[in-house]
Amino acid sequence: MSMTKLAWLKSAAEQIYTTARDEGRGLSADEKVRFDGYIEQGRREKESIEFGRAISSLGGSEGEGSPGGSLSTHLKSAGLDPRAGKLRVQVELKAALGVTAQPSTSSPYLYDRLPKGDADEDGLGYSDFTIGGTGAVSGDIERDPVGSAEKATVDRTVTWVQGQMSQIALIINGLPTAVFEASAFSAYADGELRWRISRAIDEHVVAAIEAANPPSGEEGEDLIAQIRNGIAAMRDVGSNASILVVDPATGASLDLTKSTGGSEEYLFPPRATGSASPLFNMGIVEVTGATSPILVDPERLGAVRLGRADFLVDPFTNFSTNLVNLRMEALASMHVRNPEGAYIIATGS
Repeated sequence: MSMTKLAWLKSAAEQIYTTARDEGRGLSADEKVRFDGYIEQGRREKESIEFGRAISSLGGSEGEGSPGGSLSTHLKSAGLDPRAGKLRVQVELKAALGVTAQPSTSSPYLYDRLPKGDADEDGLGYSDFTIGGTGAVSGDIERDPVGSAEKATVDRTVTWVQGQMSQIALIINGLPTAVFEASAFSAYADGELRWRISRAIDEHVVAAIEAANPPSGEEGEDLIAQIRNGIAAMRDVGSNASILVVDPATGASLDLTKSTGGSEEYLFPPRATGSASPLFNMGIVEVTGATSPILVDPERLGAVRLGRADFLVDPFTNFSTNLVNLRMEALASMHVRNPEGAYIIATGS
């Protein structure tokens, strides 16, 4: 969470109150609902900020999460131990994945580069706002400070909504029981299992962005030109892309782009394996299944909600073969507040 969002919520609540006051009336029923929603969300944001400061005061940083994660530690602390008969545990997904509310600038996962929040107390939903309208301005923004002309208006709507969490579910069959021994399980959980969960969340985030129907285009003779023109289109509506989402093959193709003019040199300097070259000062995130490149402004697009995760070990189905099955069910949701916080490069459309 950020002070920027807290200030926005405060401003939105004040705008409702001052509008009614200036018109010499009380709040309407609809205004009261929106006002109360902004105040409640603002209280949560303020509490989150205060918690973050308290954590920081103990040493270390509450900022970026570590790509390594601490899933095994959380599962062990919760008591998961098939050999001792503890077959099911429940943990908070955000803590278990080792991520924080603040966007990371170095994580290999898309969801970790976006703002993150929690589900509501019941765990199945969340409260947030969405922005609609065209953004078109009617009238002159610049005016005589002592004049009586009507002020310019913006075609925007802000709606408080109750969103629903989605379930991210995985079943991994045929794990050797020996995997759950101390050292082996730590390596498995913090490597393979964490990657599977993070990949599933990233695919959900991409699908949610595409479903929000953000602006799109393919202006330019090649992908690099299309990306730069997409950045320009986003800036024209107030967004500033800092993330480019592509599938791994497209990411490799961009890195291996060669300059023209006969030099045949790579356009981007080779970097460490696994680190994509910067393009127009953006971080490039590779997500399997991303069908089109997507430009993202993480501060304007929305937030990822991470709830509880349930882990269940089944040692009975494959009892005679000394194998176990592992089921993971987690609640997560990508909430798109403003579709203009993304732009799809519609290549080949």
